[in-house]
Amino acid sequence: MFAKLMKYDFRATWGLLGVLSIIALGAGAAGSVVTRLLETDVDGFLLAMLIISLIAVIFYLVGYSLAAMFILLGRFYKSRFTDEGYMTFTLPVTTHQILLSSFLNCALGMLVSILVTIVAFGIMVFFGAVELDGQRWEVVKLCFDYLPRFLKEVGVGNTLVFLLILLTGFASEVTTIMLAITLGSIIAKKHKLLIGVVAYYGIHIGITVAGAGILSSSVFNQMMDQAGFQRFGGVTIAGYAVLSLVCYFVMYYLTSRKLNLN
Repeated sequence: MFAKLMKYDFRATWGLLGVLSIIALGAGAAGSVVTRLLETDVDGFLLAMLIISLIAVIFYLVGYSLAAMFILLGRFYKSRFTDEGYMTFTLPVTTHQILLSSFLNCALGMLVSILVTIVAFGIMVFFGAVELDGQRWEVVKLCFDYLPRFLKEVGVGNTLVFLLILLTGFASEVTTIMLAITLGSIIAKKHKLLIGVVAYYGIHIGITVAGAGILSSSVFNQMMDQAGFQRFGGVTIAGYAVLSLVCYFVMYYLTSRKLNLN
């Protein structure tokens, strides 16, 4: 049944996200053409139109990332806390399965949108820069040749720690947003999304205050003074993991004990 939950969430969001992603990649290609034209001798009306077109491409790519996030989170809200949510929570599945399917759908969707945005900007820069004419693939080869040396200099361990910091930080942010939506949907009778936004900032204020207290403690500072990057990264990863778990289990408690399906 968990696979079916994932399939329904996928169908509800990825059709539109797929279209927007294809348009984003096309916008990146169009941006590369506009960039090349801007590097030629143009002026007057054509120059103004090219500048407007480039701004429109950039705004679309930024807006695409935001739109993807709102579509995914909107699916979580609609399928869990509206009339559709009544059907979802009465399915023969556990609350854990319901929440995990929502988390995976949101997290994977946001990751894909971030990657598509990066690729689109990469296309615009890589194919739009006239300076790279005749040596584009040499630059790519140089980057791949430099990668082993970079890993050797920085260290594979440090690189993995950095990637884990990014991954756990991303997971904690997704669970924080989902918890804020849950709080707004359960606490408020009206303006649930507005209360969810307030809850989101309230959670982050609490996290900031707690983090400042930990960072200012003498015990923590003494420990970190002797710590290398990997130990510091380990503490950061553990903090993000604990935050993710706390947000998840608070959300689980609220949806399993406080959610009114009547």
